[in-house]
Amino acid sequence: MEPILAIWDGLYLNGYANPPDLISQADLEPYVQDTLNELEFIMGPVSSTYGALRAKLGYPQPWTIKYVEIGNEDNIGYPEPSYVAYRYAAFANAIQAKYPDITVMSSTGDFEAVSPGSATDYHNYNRPDIFVSIWDRWDNLAEAEHLTLIGEFASIQGNVLPIGTPVDWSAPRVPWPTWVGSVAEAIFEIGAERNSYGILGMSYAPTLQNVNNYQWTPDLISFSADNSADVLSTSYHVIQLFSNSRYTSTVPTTITSNDTYGPNYWVAGTSGPGKFTLKAAVYNATETQAYNVKFDGLATGAKATLTVLNAPDGLSNNVYGGPDIVSKTVSTIIAGSDGVLAFELENYAVAVLTT
Repeated sequence: MEPILAIWDGLYLNGYANPPDLISQADLEPYVQDTLNELEFIMGPVSSTYGALRAKLGYPQPWTIKYVEIGNEDNIGYPEPSYVAYRYAAFANAIQAKYPDITVMSSTGDFEAVSPGSATDYHNYNRPDIFVSIWDRWDNLAEAEHLTLIGEFASIQGNVLPIGTPVDWSAPRVPWPTWVGSVAEAIFEIGAERNSYGILGMSYAPTLQNVNNYQWTPDLISFSADNSADVLSTSYHVIQLFSNSRYTSTVPTTITSNDTYGPNYWVAGTSGPGKFTLKAAVYNATETQAYNVKFDGLATGAKATLTVLNAPDGLSNNVYGGPDIVSKTVSTIIAGSDGVLAFELENYAVAVLTT
């Protein structure tokens, strides 16, 4: 994991008033300086004012900050015009002038506010069907000069009719990640990996939930003082599988059975000659899906490892103190005479194939 320092940028979250409560451009400088003081406290030498304060508090060795995000979700409500007009630039220019190696991020999830080498933080909480419907939103990403961090994503409500109904923020959220939501998140992750040249990284949110005192559901990991009851959610299992199956480059794929994605979604990559990885997920299939995968140069008799996650049904979830309902099967597949690796995936399967 890599820490991201998020700094306050002059917007008071006293509800989404119109106009919002903002620090004016003329009065913003003390808060910009406060951010520079904070960075010096974290990274500065003991000879600096705030580095000395850090050392006095018992931490003489500095930490390293590679990423600083200016504000949080400044696209929500009415703050974005002021963010683009002066708030982002005031902080970004000051940080990049003193710390040119830091990547500055805007918090709007778009590229309305940019600076040299900056990134943006995109958040999306949604229903499973919608995550699947936008799985290709990163295709042909034009703004690769400025990377996107998918800093918060999670499936937080079930599907409702009509299909495509957005999240109802006045309605309850699911208490625990559901398997159908985790599969939909996997497809959204596959879409990001297909376009990883423009994606800085991804992080489910929130990560941790203390079941004795919390403000939000669903969460990735739930815990209390009783370690035996800790919950690794269904989404945790998907993220663990995908994150532990990394490659250095994506590779082009050709579809031979049909000309569309769905109910199958996949991305392929390589980390060297003969080292291929295929990540796949099946969503809303009416029958078992047959896969026949051929990697260029893979010889007859070559072995591949197939890891498949699934659950009893789409509404299954891991709950506090309960059993882990996610099944994991690992098998070896032998390439046939034509070099094809053949296997089948059930509905709502999430799989990784490695050679």
